[in-house]
Amino acid sequence: MAIPKVIRKGGRMSAWESVFEMLMTGEPVEKSAIETMLGETAYKVSAHILEIKIQTKAIIRVKKEGRKVLSYQLANPSEVMSYWNEREIVPNAVRNLSDLDANPVETEVVQSETAEV
Repeated sequence: MAIPKVIRKGGRMSAWESVFEMLMTGEPVEKSAIETMLGETAYKVSAHILEIKIQTKAIIRVKKEGRKVLSYQLANPSEVMSYWNEREIVPNAVRNLSDLDANPVETEVVQSETAEV
């Protein structure tokens, strides 16, 4: 039996989502930076990368020196943005409205009328 994919709206991010958020810039992220962020659960980095690939269909490049992993890089950050939209979360990698392809909201200036005494 297939287990349906459940996406939580808002709420607390899981550990793999924190790693995913670091990768959303599209720049290479050193493995040591990810391990520092994870703290005691740093041994699960490869499991988090696999979970990102499964849940979001992300393409992640791994830079290696021999057998040792040096860094990870998300190859398709614009294509996996739909995951964050479904979760209603804006990742830290999004710095301005052009990153989201959104239009700014125009505000009206309301002048308040004050009564003279």
